[in-house]
Amino acid sequence: MSSPGGPVLVISADRLYAEAAARYVDRAAGLSTVMERDGVSALMAIARLQPTAVLVLGDPERLPAPAFARRVTTRWPELPIVVLGPGTDEGGTLPVSAGGDAVLEALTTSPSPPPKGRDEVRSQELALLQSLTRRERAVLVLLGQGFESDDIADRLSISEATVKQHRGQVMEKLEARSVAELVRLCQIAGFPAGS
Repeated sequence: MSSPGGPVLVISADRLYAEAAARYVDRAAGLSTVMERDGVSALMAIARLQPTAVLVLGDPERLPAPAFARRVTTRWPELPIVVLGPGTDEGGTLPVSAGGDAVLEALTTSPSPPPKGRDEVRSQELALLQSLTRRERAVLVLLGQGFESDDIADRLSISEATVKQHRGQVMEKLEARSVAELVRLCQIAGFPAGS
């Protein structure tokens, strides 16, 4: 079997585990592979590389496997994603003990049926933004433009503590673990820059 398009993206916080899986996929299926350790970087790699499938081994750094899988299936509904490890409703979840043949079959099988069309994905993205208050959206936009908390406080005429409170609420609603992840995920999701 040869890779009809892009590579298989292998994601694991454990470099040795990722390398072993990548070698297996390459040898057994003839598919090229690219490895990532970090979930946020992996999302950007998907957008850039357009892989044929994604294999997640355990929890990637900075983004747990279920949250990562949810973002992938929302943004790229036709991309096969296989998660070895913790259960998730998104993508194909296999136990860690799954055999290589089962993993390869899952990687080369398109999800069926695709869960959502592009319009529905876009409306979900907009719904996430609409779940934010007007002030939270303003804080998010300024964070995305690179402003620090004290600058945001000055621009919005609120205290720095209030900015931090809004930032925390935005991070919780958008399931982000850090401000850098929040900004990157918003850019990946295509959230408008001036809401």
